[in-house]
Amino acid sequence: MSLAFGWFLLIIVGHLETSAYFGAGLEVPYVPIFLRYFQMDATHNTGQFGYWFIMDTILLFVLSGVFFAWYKRRNAKKFGMKKTTQHVLGDRIALTVLWFIFPLRLLAESITSILYGGGSYLTFGLGSLLEGIASHQLFYTCWWAYSVSLGIFFVALPFSRYMHIPTEVGFIMLRHWGVRSDEKKLGGMSQFEIHSCSSCGICLDSCQLQEDAKICNVQMPYIFKSIRSSSIVDEKLHNCLMCGRCEQECVVGINTNQIRQVTRNSVSANSFSNFEYLDKIDNPVFHKPEVLYFAGCMSHLTPGIKKSMVNILKAAKTKYSLLDEFDSICCGRPMMLAGLTDQAEALISKNKAIIESAKAKILVTSCPICFKVFKDEYKLDIEVLHHTQYINRLVSEGKIVLKHNNQKVAYHDPCELGRGSDIYEEPRSVIKEIAFLQENANQKENSLCCGGSIANSILDPKEKRMIASSAIDKITNSETDTLITSCPLCKKTFAQANHVIEIKDIAEYVVQNLDLTVHKSIEKKHKVLVEEPAFANK
Repeated sequence: MSLAFGWFLLIIVGHLETSAYFGAGLEVPYVPIFLRYFQMDATHNTGQFGYWFIMDTILLFVLSGVFFAWYKRRNAKKFGMKKTTQHVLGDRIALTVLWFIFPLRLLAESITSILYGGGSYLTFGLGSLLEGIASHQLFYTCWWAYSVSLGIFFVALPFSRYMHIPTEVGFIMLRHWGVRSDEKKLGGMSQFEIHSCSSCGICLDSCQLQEDAKICNVQMPYIFKSIRSSSIVDEKLHNCLMCGRCEQECVVGINTNQIRQVTRNSVSANSFSNFEYLDKIDNPVFHKPEVLYFAGCMSHLTPGIKKSMVNILKAAKTKYSLLDEFDSICCGRPMMLAGLTDQAEALISKNKAIIESAKAKILVTSCPICFKVFKDEYKLDIEVLHHTQYINRLVSEGKIVLKHNNQKVAYHDPCELGRGSDIYEEPRSVIKEIAFLQENANQKENSLCCGGSIANSILDPKEKRMIASSAIDKITNSETDTLITSCPLCKKTFAQANHVIEIKDIAEYVVQNLDLTVHKSIEKKHKVLVEEPAFANK
């Protein structure tokens, strides 16, 4: 901030000083930058003493930024940063001359001050100290060094991380005016985002691939550099959990997940597509259920969640149908994450027709990934709820009653449900009806990924277990009885990495603590038909 904002102020105030000195309008850009080189007459009555003071103060502000940038680069851990970004050649050249530009300007203006007069507390003060060595030869040497440093910096700028200086301001302004990046391709706004990354390194410490799996070359600053230089490597592009933690930490607010996804789309644009399998999917026949329940692929692989949801629907006396009881259909998200947009759109179109044919009021899903896709991509006319939201509604409406136990439990916010869909309170409200909830530093917006993300097709099982095991250690403590999550993929991943603490989905925990005595007492008063879907070819 000191460098960028200070430089901006030097240019603005420099233009004002130049206009006052020459008594004319704006001069060509290089004149304000080298004004003290051209401003030999220190007695010219332009109110220059005030300008000299202001310019010295701004220069001191900039120099403080240079010092802290240099100090932080060598002592990153003292600033809370475990890792700093790796520099390419363009970065190193631009960084080196950037650190020299303003000290050289200070030196040049100080020599000018002692030889020709003028200056203020900073430049005149340093000039007085250098009076014994000040000469016209040193005067030209310092101004040439300052000029060459500036020239090298601007030549290296397009090939370095410092391209963010001119683009970041434009990006923030455009975003403030409501301009958004194209979700399908790398358009103009996307280019602003890509070049607005300063490679500050703040996002690196939030990356679990780096922290737990020791993978240090696939984070977004490196992906941005690869995109800029047209040297993107497919393996690095797909080696990401897409958990959103880096996006949460980005001080500029770059949509890191979207940029990575759109880049995947462009890389996979020419992939072969065959949609014949869609014609083989049986169309179920529904009988106007109130709730249409979609378990999803991962819930079929963790059948305890699906069974628990069916038991909850029955306990609430809800008229329901199962969308994928026999034929497990995919929501389309895995294809989207792989960049296969045409295939995903074809599948979404098929699924949407099946869902709308049920004429249900509510679509409930157990998978946060499916929930987000149904809600954001399908454009359905019915209400879409994650099962944590639906269970919380059933509890608040008194349709199910929960027993309280004395357990201490920790809750894990799945990435797509928490950061992805901003659902934090509903699962906590349900859990607090049953047990004592232990809060921790890695929750809500700061939640950790389980490591089993379907967005990553590169990680091997060992690396996934390392990430999952580390997450469990950080979420739980020695007093935790059960770790609860709200995602079948998270439950499965945690279970594979843990053999000590009990891992449960919130639906399983609810069924385990249903107060059935209450349901039996009201069972005679409410008789609701439960419909199972009939399939045309069954």
